[in-house]
Amino acid sequence: MSAPVTVEDVTVEDWADGVVAAAILGSGRRAAPELPAALGGPGPAADSGTRLLDAATVLAAVRAVGAPDAPEAPVDAPVPAPADTLAPPPPRARQLLELLHARPAPVPAAERDVLVAHWLACAAARGVRVPHDLLPTLLERARTTPTLRAPLRPVLDERGRWLAALHPGWSAVLADHRAAASPAGTPGARPDPAAWPHLPAPARLALLLDLRASPDPAERATAADLVASTWANDPVNERTQHLEALGSALVETDDALLERALDDRSVKVRGLAQALLDGLPTSRRAQRMAERLAPLLSRSGILGRRLDVATPPDPDDAGVRDGLTPPPRGTSRHDWWLGTLVAGAPLPVLTSASGVDEAATYQRLPDPLRAAVRRAVLLRRDVDWARAVIAVEGRPSGLLSVLPAEERTQHLGSGLARCRGAGDLRDLRDLLAALPVPADPGLAREAVEALHRVPPPRLVLPTETVHHLRDALVDAPPATLDRLTDLVRTDLPETTGRALSTALQLLSLRRSISEALR
Repeated sequence: MSAPVTVEDVTVEDWADGVVAAAILGSGRRAAPELPAALGGPGPAADSGTRLLDAATVLAAVRAVGAPDAPEAPVDAPVPAPADTLAPPPPRARQLLELLHARPAPVPAAERDVLVAHWLACAAARGVRVPHDLLPTLLERARTTPTLRAPLRPVLDERGRWLAALHPGWSAVLADHRAAASPAGTPGARPDPAAWPHLPAPARLALLLDLRASPDPAERATAADLVASTWANDPVNERTQHLEALGSALVETDDALLERALDDRSVKVRGLAQALLDGLPTSRRAQRMAERLAPLLSRSGILGRRLDVATPPDPDDAGVRDGLTPPPRGTSRHDWWLGTLVAGAPLPVLTSASGVDEAATYQRLPDPLRAAVRRAVLLRRDVDWARAVIAVEGRPSGLLSVLPAEERTQHLGSGLARCRGAGDLRDLRDLLAALPVPADPGLAREAVEALHRVPPPRLVLPTETVHHLRDALVDAPPATLDRLTDLVRTDLPETTGRALSTALQLLSLRRSISEALR
């Protein structure tokens, strides 16, 4: 005969089943079970109805807050962290890092991440670590902000690596392929590309960017091969991100994958592939666009100095696949399709049709086609065409970044000096957007002085231009930043004034961080 079941033997789950059964059948047919030991054991004696109501009340509370069947097994304490090898930061540097994580933050979140990354880089250069009490804050920030992972790793030291390994979310900071750390903190190698199908999405994206930044042409080409290997099974958002990563440094062998992407089921992926192929003048699509464009171009006039452009026919299915889609509202089909053809075809198609050099050809094109040429020149980094366009336009035209560094600096210096007021504001915006990062002190000073020559109420700058200016001025001398402070105190338009004020605050904090960790 088996031993009787006691309240110590009954689990909370079994007890709950008994209460439900008693409620269904009625307390007259089945008595509610006694409370199990995990919930305190039997209560005072009561009639069957009261006992059922009491049990139902307890069950409702258990379901609301949860209750273990039995005391949880003890968890072994982790092995203590090894001793740190790096020194703590100087007090002033610590205060600045605490300030960046204060509430409210001194700068917006995106700018804060830039400053935190700068603090971490300066700390690594000096050979100091993150303060222990700020490790959880920074590890959590790096968990949600992948750009902070690489600068954080060198300054985690032993306790930081120990702590990150204990938290599933934080372990990604250590696992990132760019500088994977062994338990001893020594840099590891990039994962074997054979692991690509099993890598998490962030690690895949980082691997692609790393391969595209490699000086080895074979490694750069490998990136597209990896994407192609899982293309059929990857979700649309990952296919899009992978193409964007490849677009950071296109290579000729990307043609095969991008041709495949032209047939993708996602409109977004197809459009992105079309845009990226505009940057590959040797691609199969570029040759097809050339075959469509060349018959539309002809010379006329007594000396053949005029370049005529005929209206393109309605595209067939192959043309739609290559990007000859209906134009946006308010844009003529003629201009839209011609612009798409010019942006996608090799630029020598134009010079062959005109019989003259790049500058003269550009001069003979109508304005809508000039815009398409500028887009193609920028994507393909075509130096000869960039020089030609700048010479004809007499202004930067957004192409200064294509020029060699020394030539670009000369254009920037002379262009900034020529900006004398609001009438040159469009050129000034282009020049500011082309400033090198960081700009040399002389160029930084010229940029700020050019801003001063525009009447403050008319100085309207796009936010992205202000952000680029901020990055260009990171090494600017104090006198230049003082002049920027003077400008911020004037009657600027609200959006521009707020953006410049934030940029100035960030630059000041950055300089303080550099000085504290020098």
